[in-house]
Amino acid sequence: MADIEGRLHFVLESTQEQMIFLEQFQDKWNRCKNQVRELRAWTQQAPKMLEHIAAPDCHPEEKRNRANRLQAQFAENINLLQNLSTEVNDLLKSKWHFA
Repeated sequence: MADIEGRLHFVLESTQEQMIFLEQFQDKWNRCKNQVRELRAWTQQAPKMLEHIAAPDCHPEEKRNRANRLQAQFAENINLLQNLSTEVNDLLKSKWHFA
């Protein structure tokens, strides 16, 4: 009887550990997916921002301001993309932790 209880305890603990692991994995994965969605939305808006900068009726000072904002956004999004790539790779390399 003790052997069965021991195996049951092992299965219960292992299941609980896996549930915690999967919940944490899912939280991280969902954050990554949300960041990708944000990046995708920005990439869809970037050409419009570029058009505004290139518009002939845009005042030079406004062009400079818009170009600076766009460059800052590029830098920010490239950094976000690099961090996201690292985080996704880490998630994909994560191991299942069986007791």
